[in-house]
Amino acid sequence: MITRGRQIYAGASGCARCHGGRGRGTSEGPDLTDGEWLRGSGQYEEIVELVRHGVARRNAKTGKPMPIGGWEPLGDEAARAVAAYVWSISRQAEPGS
Repeated sequence: MITRGRQIYAGASGCARCHGGRGRGTSEGPDLTDGEWLRGSGQYEEIVELVRHGVARRNAKTGKPMPIGGWEPLGDEAARAVAAYVWSISRQAEPGS
């Protein structure tokens, strides 16, 4: 699931466009690898909901909205796969990882 999520993240979903190829953030979207979460605590189901529902401009760190389901809307399985990948890279900042 994580491997598929990485492919979707880097592909048509457009996630990498804003969050960077390795998820370290750009001026368009925040770092996903630093373990810091603006919404929730970074649990898998919370990430799934963020991918599904996006982030409104008024709630976005960079002032740019995160589109619902990515730039190319994702089905449930694809959204869960992307969330699994994001969850996995967000754990890199945890002690002992």
